[in-house]
Formats: sequence, structure tokens, C-alpha cells
Amino acid sequence: MDLIPATFQFSVGLKTPLFHSVQLVLSWERPQDLLALPFIPMEMGLGEDGCPYFEATVQLDEQRAGQKLYWSVLGYGPAGSLGPLVTLEAGEPSSWDDWNHLYRCLVFEGRPTREVYRFCLARWLGANARRPSSESDQRKIEFSVWAPFAQRVELVRAKVWDWTNPEKNLFAHPSVWERVCGGYVGDQGEGMEEEAIPMTRDPKGVWSYRDDSYERWRARAYLFRILREDGSLVYRTDLYSRSQIGEGYLNPRGRKYQGPVEALEGSVSASLVVDPESVIDPSHPTCLWPEPQETFVPEEAFWMEEFSTEFPLPSRIEDLIIYEVHLGALGFGREGAGTFEDAIQFLDHLSELGVNAVELLPLCEFGDGPENWGYSTSHYFALEYGSQGRDQFKQFVRACHRRGMVVLFDVVFNHYLPDAERAEWKYDSERDEHNLYYWYEPGLGYLDNGSSGYAPRYCEEMVRHMFLSSALVLVEEFHVDGFRVDLTNAIHRDNVAHNTPVPRANLFGCRFLRELTRTLRTVRPNLLLIAEDHSGWAAVTDREGPAGLGFDAAWYAEFYHSLVGDAPRGPEVARLLWVAGQGGDGPLNLQQFGSILSSTSSRTVVYHKNHDEAGNDPGTARTLVTAAGGAEYLTNPTARWYAEARARWVAGISILSAGIPLFLFGEEVGAKEPFLYGQVLPHREDLIGKRSGEGAGLFTFYRDLIHLRRSHEVVRRGQIEVFYTHNVDRVLAFRRWIESTELLVVGSLANSPYTHGYRVSSPRLSSGSWREIFNSDAAAYGGHNVANGKTLLSSAGGEMTLLLPACGFVVLQRSEG
Repeated sequence: MDLIPATFQFSVGLKTPLFHSVQLVLSWERPQDLLALPFIPMEMGLGEDGCPYFEATVQLDEQRAGQKLYWSVLGYGPAGSLGPLVTLEAGEPSSWDDWNHLYRCLVFEGRPTREVYRFCLARWLGANARRPSSESDQRKIEFSVWAPFAQRVELVRAKVWDWTNPEKNLFAHPSVWERVCGGYVGDQGEGMEEEAIPMTRDPKGVWSYRDDSYERWRARAYLFRILREDGSLVYRTDLYSRSQIGEGYLNPRGRKYQGPVEALEGSVSASLVVDPESVIDPSHPTCLWPEPQETFVPEEAFWMEEFSTEFPLPSRIEDLIIYEVHLGALGFGREGAGTFEDAIQFLDHLSELGVNAVELLPLCEFGDGPENWGYSTSHYFALEYGSQGRDQFKQFVRACHRRGMVVLFDVVFNHYLPDAERAEWKYDSERDEHNLYYWYEPGLGYLDNGSSGYAPRYCEEMVRHMFLSSALVLVEEFHVDGFRVDLTNAIHRDNVAHNTPVPRANLFGCRFLRELTRTLRTVRPNLLLIAEDHSGWAAVTDREGPAGLGFDAAWYAEFYHSLVGDAPRGPEVARLLWVAGQGGDGPLNLQQFGSILSSTSSRTVVYHKNHDEAGNDPGTARTLVTAAGGAEYLTNPTARWYAEARARWVAGISILSAGIPLFLFGEEVGAKEPFLYGQVLPHREDLIGKRSGEGAGLFTFYRDLIHLRRSHEVVRRGQIEVFYTHNVDRVLAFRRWIESTELLVVGSLANSPYTHGYRVSSPRLSSGSWREIFNSDAAAYGGHNVANGKTLLSSAGGEMTLLLPACGFVVLQRSEG
């Protein structure tokens, strides 16, 4: 019997040492038997990518040639328990919960073989440094791109020069950024530096080129020139690029371009070689590009003082109070879109407000300029250059952490940038069936899913793995604390081709979302994962079952539509704020809203305003505008008073619910301008100025209410019960309790106060003594101070009488005495 060596490697692709006691499992029979077989220890090594790997070599019987061999990898990670490290599922799913395929499979050919499973692809594909082979050697660089249908791939350097240099030569010294030109190669090769460099293909369709000197390529602009399957020659950006050089709006559409790089749209501009292991030192700011080497510090040094013992980070989803902000809308008082520098300056405002989670609208490279919302990603590993890019984002994350705020990153995996001509679209083939990154259904066409573009090809493992790897990089290199995943129901439920359902795409969408949450929790068990999901499917937030999609919480849109309701809805939806804002004293459907409020929990993200419904969706507006019945009424002092009181009411109900509260930037100071896609800057408001002016009362209200939630465990973790609603009186009451601690929230949207007392009657109201601890009508908030004061209120026989302000609420705490 001849034995043939076979080597199996688990390549981590992340620098942080995460795993230990890693073991290989093999099975010739069935993959289900893997865990029942002996484990083979794997030896740890350090790869040329600078990341750990684990490897084992076994001897295989030559007579098994032609048979299938299943293998997987187990190990101990940050969670502290033995678990699978192969997080991608294999094979064809038969149902949405067909998950148990965490293995690889090879057909043994009877000769020495080497199999590699890559946990993260970011240090394999793209432009990456390679460790020197000896201390006297220098770092090398390797460029790699997946293009399985290409006939030929070449590496192309794009010319970049200082506009004062008529010869358009490369920099002898760093230049002022505004003078940097080029960064684009036309379809006929205009703007290309020197000759193209041939790349070599491996059996899996990955093309590579290695150079002996990393420094020769530092901050150099490059593209790939691809001879596609049909013989057409195209230029493509690196989808694993850590940076795209452009930051503007201009797309040359293949024509010759010699203008400034700051005018170029990033999605079509050249990719840049970036060293992820160094960070620009914020104490050495520079306006030069490429940045001088002395302005960088090692990433380990940069992150050394990341946290503050005075301001610990929240680690549980129910502890979050989320502030949703668009970077491009900052930068008050000047021209141009906001930057990370503006965001860092804005953090003092958020610190005083008391929020502990900042959710940023998407910032991976997108089209149409830096003030765009960002929901059209072209490059998932590159930070939008117009926002100041990757190093400034790291500075922002560090500044948040020092203030006790987690950073939630919004990612879009349901479609790409619609005009992805030099990115994902027909990357290496003109054939629809071979359009690598898009799901094309023969005979039907490309898949839609209710998002803003065609659906990704979730059945292709390399596509799913690209998304997963980009998220891992955001955790590993940028230290983000969690993700909000955009429109997940588009991924797992809504895939269609011209209205014809494509169930297979939905099954692979479920698989991808499981893989995403499983992979991320393998490296960071307490990572905060939120789905924007409108399906109501319980599996989305199922973390216990292995087939669950694994998110901590999902957006609860029904809460918003019932509480605020400025988007048109049917008569069965309460639309409380919108109806109240129309004027009159008619009944409100508090009973319907009460059932929605009762369903809030730590698995629901609740909001009274988000980016979609602040003027962009038809009928919607900022909360204050909806509360007034229209912006034109806010100039009337009486109408404005009622608008602010109602705005406080909906914010209070949201923040005091059992859900995870979120609100859009500017709500805390009464922003009035709509937040519109493509028109962010014309409607930008100076939030800092409003805070010290007409928005001062609202800011104080938000600050105090947030402090109440953060300082009372019963609000963050307690149960909820709506025990009283009266549609005609416009009164609602609910209780929050945990163990022996209990709060009552009683609110009224009546236009007149109940100054002679309002009787709440319910058999579910327990007997006891109560003290008012919060009142939305306080004079400090701009209210009329209709309050119960320090008087102890009593409840007995299921009844209680208390004072209620107009369009206000009070919070009562059960008195221990």
C-alpha cells in the first residue's frame, strides 16, 4: 500500500492571534461523520502575509484515488469553546435551515495534494505586502485578482503627477493634494505608466504578480487590464483595494483624463497601494500626498490608548442608544461635505447628549460624491476617499471609544453601485452567465430584490467570501463594534427575476447571512449585529438555533409607522403623530399602537425618525415638521409649542420602550430641513448652532431622557406591558419592570392638560405608592410644568389619579417605602 502525502492548511488572513489548539478532521465516508472521527492536531506558523496559519500533513492511501475526502477544521477562539473554524457552508442548500455543511471536499487524485481554507481573503487578494524571507531582506508585494474567465490579466500603473510638472512625471517629492492629477487610465491606455506587467494564473482563476520591493509600490496607483472571455480588452479596478484615489463626481467614461484626482469619482479611479499596518499619526497632520513616511505610526502604537476606564463601552445590545448620522451632512458653516475631522469635533455634542452608539451611514467606497448617502457600494475594502479615508476613520473610531461610544458600521450586501462599469459589472466576461458578481437566471434575466440594483450572486462562494472578508477587515483593522446590515429581507426573501420568484436565490441568501454572523462571531463573540429587516421572520434574530440568521436585533418599522406615520398607510395603522399634527381633538388609535409597543424587546430596534423617513420617502418629514402639520406652521409660537411637545412625546415613548432606541441626527435639536438623497448639502443645518438657540429645550429633554434610560436597568432590560389605552382621551399607560423595580409611563396626546387629574383604571395596575421622576412638560424643556411634583401618588383597586400635561408624559417609579 503506497501512501501519498496531503497537506491541509487553515489560513487565518488576520494578523491578530485569535485561535489555538486547532485540529483537522477528515472523513472518506460522509461529512456528517466528521465530528465522530479522531482529531489531528495542526501546527501553527506565521505566513508570508504576516498572519497565523495552521497546517497538518497526513498520509492517504493511494488506492482511494477518485474518492471524495471531506475535511474541516476545529479550534478554540475568543469565545473560549471548541467550535468550527470553517464558517462557509458547502454544497447546494435544500431548504432555508439546511446549514450543517461546514466542511470542504476534494476528490483525491492519488498524488501529493495541498488544500487551503482561507478564513479571510483580504491579505490574499488585492495588493498586499509579503514578509521578507530573512532579516536582511526587504518586504515584497503581491497583486492578486480573481478573474476565472479572463484570457489574460496584466497589472497597469496609472500616471499620477503634480500639475506644475509639464512632463507629467511621477513625484520626486510629495505634493499638495489639490495639485495631484491623473489617477485614471482611458480605454485606449491613455494615462498608463510604462508597460503593462503580465500576471500568472493559478488553477482556481486567481492571477498574481509579485515584486521584490514593497516600497517601490507604496502609494502607487494601479489597475488590472483584462482580456475578457470574448476577446474584449477592459480596465478594471481592484475590488480588494484598500483605497480608491478619486473623491469627486467625474466619470471620464473611458476617455483620456488629465485633471485633478480630487474631481474623479472614486469607483472608476485607480486603486492605491495602502499599508494596513501603519496609520497616519494625528499629531503630525499633513496636506501632502503621498503622505511622508514619518507621518505614519505602527497600528499597534496607534491603538494603544484606545479605551478609557472612565467611559466603558456598552457590550450588550439592550444597553445601546443609537445615534444615526450621515458624515456628509456634517461640516457646518463651510462648503463641501462633512469629513471625519468634522465628525470627531461633533463627538463632544454627542457625549453631552449621552448616546453611546454611533451608527454611520455607509462609508465603503461609493459613487456620486462624498455627500451621497452611500447605499451603493463599489469597493468593500476601501473607505470613501472624499470623507478623508481610512486613517481618519480609525481616528474617529478611537475618539468614539475614548468617550464610551461604540461604532456601528452600515453595510450594503444586497446590491452594488448601479453603474459599476470598472468594478463588479462584467469583470472578466461579457456573457451574462459569467457575470461573476451578479445573479443571472438564464431565460429570466438579472435578479431584483427590492433594493436599488441587481442582486449579487450569492450562490458563488467567492462573492459571499468577499463580503465576509470586508466585514472582518472592518473589525480587525478599524475596530468597529458592530454592523447594521442593509435590507436583509432583500437577501433572504425578495429575490425575483421580472416578478418571477427565484427560491434558490433566497436559500443562498439565508446561507450568506448565516455565514456572515457566524464568521463575525467567531472572531468577536460580542459583536453587535443589527438587521434592517422588514419580514417579521423570527429566524432573523435567532442566535440560539444553528439555522437562525444570527442577528441580535432587527429594525421594527411597524413601530415607526404606528407611532409617527407620516408615510401614507391604511386606516388600520395608528399614525399617531401625523394624525395629531393635523389638528383637532378627535380620537387616536392608541389601542393599535399599544399592541405594537407591547411587542418591543431587545430584539427590535425602534425609532421615531431614521434616514429613509425624514423627507426622502413620499409624505415623510422631520419629526418637528410632522408634529406641526407642516413646516409653515412652525413660525407660529403656539403651533411650534405643540409641535415640540408632540416631538418630545414620540421620542419619549421610543426611548422608554423595551426596544433598542435609534434616532436620526438633528432630532435632538429640532431639525426641520428634509434629509434628501442627492440634496444633502442644500438642506444642511447647523446643529451646534441650533442647540444653543431654538433647539436648546429639546436638547436638554433628550439629554435627561437618555440619562434616565442609561441609569435605570429596568428601562434597558425590563419587561413591558401596555395596561391602559383610551382612544378618545388620547391617553396611554405602560409599565416596565424587572424583579421588584417597576416604572409606569403615562402619556397623553390630548391638546389640553388634565390639570384636575386623570384616572387610569386597569386590573393590571398594581397597588402601591409612586413618585414622579420625569416629566416631558418641564419648563427646562419648554413645557408648562404641569407636574405631580414630589407628591406621592397612590394606586389601589386597579386605579390611580394623576396630573397629565398636554401632549406630554410622566414617568413614575414605585416607592419602596
